[in-house]
Amino acid sequence: MAVVSDRISSKEARHHALRFIFANSYQSGSLRRVQRPCMSVTDNLYAIPSHILEALAKTDLRLLSQEELELERAFDTLCSTHEIIGVGAFGNLSFPLLMPNSMRSVTENPWATSEHIEAEQLGRETRDYFKQQELAYLGWLSTNSIHLKERTELKHNWLSSGANPAYLQGHRHLQQLCKHNGDTETYLGIDVKLANDFCQFYRRWDLGGLATWDLPKQLQPNLGGQAGISELQGISHNAAIQLPETMKFPTTLSIQKYLKQSPSEHLRNWRDMLDRNQTKQLAEGFVINFYQDIILKGIFGDDLHRCQWKLDQVLGNAFRTAAPISSMKGMNADSIKKVRQAYQRRG
Repeated sequence: MAVVSDRISSKEARHHALRFIFANSYQSGSLRRVQRPCMSVTDNLYAIPSHILEALAKTDLRLLSQEELELERAFDTLCSTHEIIGVGAFGNLSFPLLMPNSMRSVTENPWATSEHIEAEQLGRETRDYFKQQELAYLGWLSTNSIHLKERTELKHNWLSSGANPAYLQGHRHLQQLCKHNGDTETYLGIDVKLANDFCQFYRRWDLGGLATWDLPKQLQPNLGGQAGISELQGISHNAAIQLPETMKFPTTLSIQKYLKQSPSEHLRNWRDMLDRNQTKQLAEGFVINFYQDIILKGIFGDDLHRCQWKLDQVLGNAFRTAAPISSMKGMNADSIKKVRQAYQRRG
């Protein structure tokens, strides 16, 4: 599967940019100010997560000198401190889906009760359940030819119009800007027609915006919040069940049939996968593709020619330490290879 990624395109250029960041960043109280180098509007500097970086350093690939390794470690530490995955031309890149799950547990505290432990376990299971779905959906989008064609056309128009980052912030933000444009074709640098194209794209694919062109943001669910939250999150048009405090839903009646919606035709294949609980491998494939093809191969390029098996070993070793979803913590080089090949066949 061909990978088209927006990132600084050589190891040398990357490390020049990282040296700039550390030479021009400074402390302001407890907050570290991150100064970004001059970057193309489509350039992104993704951090190599520490668990992958350390697994890479233990191989015989010798991709990094000691000075470069320390530079990458420092950049990952800086990003982890800010809970981001890198920096781009327009600011810090936040994408919590790819942040490793915390390894800390409430059981480490002597005051933890069985209720605390049970609540933590439920929280982890719920988080993993939805996180796996979200990552799988991104994997499905990234291998969906219709979506990719529409995204490519939209990106071309965005670049031609001047690449204003406001278009990437989601349809609610664009709608607010366009609401005040009056009869003009542009408002605060926003072309109304292009804004409408972006809004249509976001609504069609249930997206809340773009962290980068590699990383779309899926709309988030409202899990028990007030009704107004659904409006803020862009899902108020979907089915919902709400009761007054004086009523309760019968425990013997499943609510699934009340919430089930007929998917749009272009999403039918995805909804079929959801209904058949076939999201695990697709979620894992998206994560593997992002780290291997977009980050590592994007940085090291030809240095990784004919090194695929060693890359699979790197991720297998890394995921024993940390992974975005729990199912990946038991993976090894063989299972990484199997999932990677299945994902590539989709493209």
